[in-house]
Amino acid sequence: MNAMFLFQIQGINHNSMLAGVLWWAYLLAGLAGYYQSFAFLITPVLGVTSSYSQPNELNTATGVMFLTWSIWFAFTTSLIALRSEYTIYLTLIFASVAITTGLVGTSHLVAATSEQVPAFRLQRSASLLDERKKTLTKVVTKVVTWASMMTQFRNVDET
Repeated sequence: MNAMFLFQIQGINHNSMLAGVLWWAYLLAGLAGYYQSFAFLITPVLGVTSSYSQPNELNTATGVMFLTWSIWFAFTTSLIALRSEYTIYLTLIFASVAITTGLVGTSHLVAATSEQVPAFRLQRSASLLDERKKTLTKVVTKVVTWASMMTQFRNVDET
């Protein structure tokens, strides 16, 4: 039960396993094409569109997308800071975008977790309620059976 809970928290289920592999393929393709284009900015979007199959997973995928952008902007910031021909303002802009996208990504992951924890608890409480209902049904059935046997026993005694 705990393993299933952890998989739900991470946004992984049977429908999104292949999509997760596709997401990492897009990510690696973007890293490989970094110097030729801004493919690294596009790949997380492709990953998000293909990586969720349930509404709760959208927050997880979006959070990962923004964290990926944050890493990209931090990497670009370090490259800009190493070159003397770029101004400090450009470095500050990229650094602020990296921090902002990191915060947005983290908030999406927290939202995904906070939405899935109550859903898991609700599912668990529903299963406990079903078990209690079955137990109560068994008890009521036994009581009714016992009462009918007592009634039959009393009827036999009276005759």
